[in-house]
Amino acid sequence: MASPSIPDDPLEWIATQLSDPACKCSLGGFGAVGMFAQDADAEVALKDHAIVVRAAGATLRIERGANIRLVAFETISSDSLSWNHGVAICTDQSRLLAAQSDCLRETGPDKSAIDEADRHVPCFAAGVASQQMRVLLRIADNDLLHALRHHTGLNFFALPASVMELLARSPVDWIVETPAGRLEFRQRLTSQSPNMPCPVFIDRDLLASGLTHARGIAMLPGWMPCGYIFPPHPARAAPGMPKHFDEREHLRFQEILDRFCIAELVSLKRQTEADIAAGTTVMQPLKTRHETDIVRVVLRQRLAMGHGAGLEPWMEVFDRPLLEAVRKRPDASNG
Repeated sequence: MASPSIPDDPLEWIATQLSDPACKCSLGGFGAVGMFAQDADAEVALKDHAIVVRAAGATLRIERGANIRLVAFETISSDSLSWNHGVAICTDQSRLLAAQSDCLRETGPDKSAIDEADRHVPCFAAGVASQQMRVLLRIADNDLLHALRHHTGLNFFALPASVMELLARSPVDWIVETPAGRLEFRQRLTSQSPNMPCPVFIDRDLLASGLTHARGIAMLPGWMPCGYIFPPHPARAAPGMPKHFDEREHLRFQEILDRFCIAELVSLKRQTEADIAAGTTVMQPLKTRHETDIVRVVLRQRLAMGHGAGLEPWMEVFDRPLLEAVRKRPDASNG
């Protein structure tokens, strides 16, 4: 049953999440993504046509006309004891972007800019693109504009070092554009940061893989993730930084999972939780990776909550890495 605290409108739900500074958001595709980290002063505006969120140095816009569907998930972490969670911001595959050149090219004024004042500023496609996203550079600096125009047609990663150095120390707007919306980063230098790192994470191998998302995430057929919402994790302050288990944050995400997860998977999770609580005999191995991972997440969450009694037979069948990690813990003898 859907929680009454979760609105039916996807944009309204996203706006609610992004009003929480502890919630993170990313936009992009598999291999090229921008991470939007709002702060306590972030401005969240839900309009008829879009949600616009402004934070220090970045602005996010998600379009209402993008036919947004939210898909919640939980997956296994690489650290043997934990798990990941999030909500994919998806659009239907009819909105896939057209094939893009892998070379730098000028695209003209940025008519899709979030702020009207930027819509006359020249823009370049960096050649970093997939069906989910493309990376753009909005350039107002004359020296950088001249340098990029001189090197159009080159692969972005083959640009001369002098151009890349100029890019790092010039005022630039980095843009991640997707069918769901766009994320704009304003790169502005200060005396404390004479060179700015690229605010868009780019992994060329992942881009070349042709995948649209990590294999551990179950996705609905016909839908494509263009970004993610990451509500606070109940057992981690940040990747690699465990914290005391927060039951309220856990229950809050379980409501989200019940509302937005693929129905068969969340049903399996609730049945597994009930079976373990009732002391039912361990079920037989499951057919798919996503089904198995749901059971593994249940085991890891019960351990994090301090409910480890009776889990060993389940770990023997479904999560040997977890079982080995538990046996190595100093408190293993206390079971």
